[in-house]
Amino acid sequence: MPDDVDRFLEGYAPDIRDLAQQVRALIASVAPDADESLKPGWKVIWYGFGTKMPEQFAVVMPTKNHVGLGFTHGTELPDPAGKLEGTGKRMRHVKLRTAADVADPSVATMLRVQVALRKAGAKGMKPTRATARRKPRPAARPRSAARRRG
Repeated sequence: MPDDVDRFLEGYAPDIRDLAQQVRALIASVAPDADESLKPGWKVIWYGFGTKMPEQFAVVMPTKNHVGLGFTHGTELPDPAGKLEGTGKRMRHVKLRTAADVADPSVATMLRVQVALRKAGAKGMKPTRATARRKPRPAARPRSAARRRG
């Protein structure tokens, strides 16, 4: 996979490519057992502890001007520095423009908390909407004879 990711990142300016590599290194240092998965159509790199969407915890999103680091359950993260952006139900992201942004301890803290949340969710301690059991559907009512002939 690293070769595919490196080829993908070649399409970006050198400064963005370097930032994306720094973010990848940060994720690898926090979650060395995480799976990295390139989604070229979406222009993102996903990280998780399995292949299904509920098992993902972060996404790296290179753009022209910055590298976004998205957290799948960002609304549950501590953010005393006010770095998280976004308005979705769960997902939040930070925009990283410099090496100092990547090295900011608050970013690593958010990443560590996100990994812990996902690992806890994977063990069933905190089910997500996608993994929660759904109520069984009621049995279908039999149709009347008059309606069947119809």
